Amino acid sequence: MKALFRVLIIVVAIFLTGCHNTPSKQTEPNKAVPSNSKAPAPLNPYHTSADIKLVKKADKTKYLLSNGIEIKYEQKSVKTSKGEISVFSPQFSGLKDKALEARINKSLGNDIENTAKNYTAKTSEKPSELSFLPSLNANNLLCITFYDLYSPPLDSFFYRLTDGKKLELKDLFTEGTDYVSLINQKVIENMLSEASEEENILKEPFTTIKPNQKFSISPSSLFIVFDAGESGFDKAHTIEIPLSSIDDYVDVMDRYSGTERKTQERSDLIVRANNIFSSSKGEIINKKIGELWCYYPQFSGLRNDSFEKTINDTIKDGVHKVVNNNLWDNESKVKSDDKHKATVQLQTTFNHYGIICITQNAYKLDKYEDLNEFYKVYSFDLKACKTIDPKEILNNYSLKDKNFKESFTNLAKQNLIKIYGSSNGQVADKINSSLNYNLINDKAIIYFRKYMPDDPTSIVIHLNKDSIKGITDPMECEVSIKDIVKIPPEDFFK
Repeated sequence: MKALFRVLIIVVAIFLTGCHNTPSKQTEPNKAVPSNSKAPAPLNPYHTSADIKLVKKADKTKYLLSNGIEIKYEQKSVKTSKGEISVFSPQFSGLKDKALEARINKSLGNDIENTAKNYTAKTSEKPSELSFLPSLNANNLLCITFYDLYSPPLDSFFYRLTDGKKLELKDLFTEGTDYVSLINQKVIENMLSEASEEENILKEPFTTIKPNQKFSISPSSLFIVFDAGESGFDKAHTIEIPLSSIDDYVDVMDRYSGTERKTQERSDLIVRANNIFSSSKGEIINKKIGELWCYYPQFSGLRNDSFEKTINDTIKDGVHKVVNNNLWDNESKVKSDDKHKATVQLQTTFNHYGIICITQNAYKLDKYEDLNEFYKVYSFDLKACKTIDPKEILNNYSLKDKNFKESFTNLAKQNLIKIYGSSNGQVADKINSSLNYNLINDKAIIYFRKYMPDDPTSIVIHLNKDSIKGITDPMECEVSIKDIVKIPPEDFFK
């Protein structure tokens, strides 16, 4: 009987998705494990892919432009039916229209207090702490998402900063798109995925979302929130839908951007993040040495499909070249029950201003040995649709600023000496006497680093061993762009 139900689910999945299989994001290598779950309740599909009315957006903005506002948080107590609870609550400043700013903050404060009271009234135990945190703060949009301790998103308040309007689920999508049916399909696909155990979340067949279903949104995901008993769910449940899978029909982040510098005070906080999607992939490769764990990013949502493929293929080719090296053909000398013997990791360090930088590292776990021969950087220019060396950007800027080379070299020298020469006078002397712009240009690996909007935008200088004569270890330091570049970052990376 269990097998019969599983076949039924697979047939429904094929019927719904038109034989299209969207792999789930994999944040770390994971071996397939035979499922021993019970057969789920049958799902109740309403539409096939071909039936759903979908309207593609006409254009896609290149960047997620972080808002020029400052968000501050306070821990406050809210009186509820179960007593006082602690609430982590934000308020923001930075709109030039102070009346509008005050109106949004007042609305947000009321929403937070009411939500905390209503949520606590429904829980079996008093929550220890509730949090309301920004999940999207870009393109004149501010989404404050509600979390219980360690919970997924439970609700949100989504404001348009141009006029204070609170946006609903329907406002995310292109006009004319049947977003209810589209989301229903994605919810069903999620429950049919290998990662979902339907019998643990459904008490009866899934029906449909409501047009004003609770949700939260981030730059990469749409979260659909169900209360206990709603739409067939046994308990409260949150479904994550990757925006990459519905990007053609979600235009809320493309509609309202462009006035930030005119309407917001903190231009220093406005940062251009590339409006694309990145997922982390993982593979386990069996070699003679043991298991080689590989992590690497893959990108989607670029305007140019051909260049998107070039980027992803370049990354995968880099992983395969490392994997196929004969270094892994020797058995590990360290005997251990752990089959994981080495890791190859490619990490995105910069995804802003039309530039992507990715570092490649490999190391053995036996002695946590870094394998410097595999160190590499991949850099891509999304505007020109080409692979680049970041030194091109530095050299182009040096033509506009005659003091750049000297300022950059002096700061790099100071930082390297601080890191590697503070306790070794000989190393400090070698760095001080040998490092110059020409050596950096000839021998260094250069890339950019910025992980979070609040992080500084930095130029990273990586010197392999013997790049400076007599220094046999690799060295790396970073220089903040704001310390040496006299123009806005968007012009520096142009």
